[in-house]
Amino acid sequence: MMATIILVVAIAFTASGCGGFKMVVDAPDRIEVDSVKPGIYRAEVITQFGQPVASGKDDNNNDFDTFAFKTGSSGFGRVTRGLLYGITDLLSLGLMEFLWTPIESGIQAGKTKMKVTYDINGKVIDVKEL
Repeated sequence: MMATIILVVAIAFTASGCGGFKMVVDAPDRIEVDSVKPGIYRAEVITQFGQPVASGKDDNNNDFDTFAFKTGSSGFGRVTRGLLYGITDLLSLGLMEFLWTPIESGIQAGKTKMKVTYDINGKVIDVKEL
């Protein structure tokens, strides 16, 4: 009987692949959107948000960049979700994967879009969420 239980548990974990837990572990680090404010240079914005998806000039002939990125999760949030997913997976013999994987996909699905406008010296003059 004990061997059967161990076999069922092993199959459940192998089949489920711990998808929700893996998604949490692989989630991007949190991007602090509020750290980009007027007065900082374009290079600092790119360090924070990554490469822009578009660039151009606005009606006032100021340069702007448009960024799209996942805001990510804080370390505490990821650890908490990872523990929740792992413990409930163990207790349910992997059946909670059917709940946690779609939930985690929804948590990570959204992208933030930002438009950052610069002055002639390359300093931020405006930051807007799109």
